[in-house]
Amino acid sequence: MRWNFIERAVLKLCEYFVVTMSEKVCCIATWEKHYVKQKYNKAVVCTYNSLFLRARVLTKNYLKKFLFGQYKYF
Repeated sequence: MRWNFIERAVLKLCEYFVVTMSEKVCCIATWEKHYVKQKYNKAVVCTYNSLFLRARVLTKNYLKKFLFGQYKYF
């Protein structure tokens, strides 16, 4: 289902107010970070939806430290 003109205009207006009137902007994806930086020239903090750890850190002892079992996620 496509959004009509009024719905898209309201979303763009909300986006403008959120980005321009906020002290800091936080996003969940890299493409959003680049979009806001390019369109509004505002610094963005990116917090991803998943946990990124280096492979060398993911040992059984490290997982036990945080009470995670092998192949169990949160």
